[in-house]
Amino acid sequence: MRNATLTILVLLMLVSCVLLATPTLQAATDPTETAPAALFLETGYLFPAVVEGTQVVHDFVIRNTGNAELQIKQIKTG
Repeated sequence: MRNATLTILVLLMLVSCVLLATPTLQAATDPTETAPAALFLETGYLFPAVVEGTQVVHDFVIRNTGNAELQIKQIKTG
């Protein structure tokens, strides 16, 4: 149960990062300007019901489609 709880906590942190980073990491409108741009292939995931103690894992992919380094400096859980 502890592993599943820890895994879910980490995933919640990643989802929160998505929600916090999206408004501030948009592509630059001027092509000469450099800025990171976070592209999230999905912003949430609903785990199926599992037997207690079963470890569940899900990867969230974040791509930088901008033309500058994308830095994730803080993650908050919800």
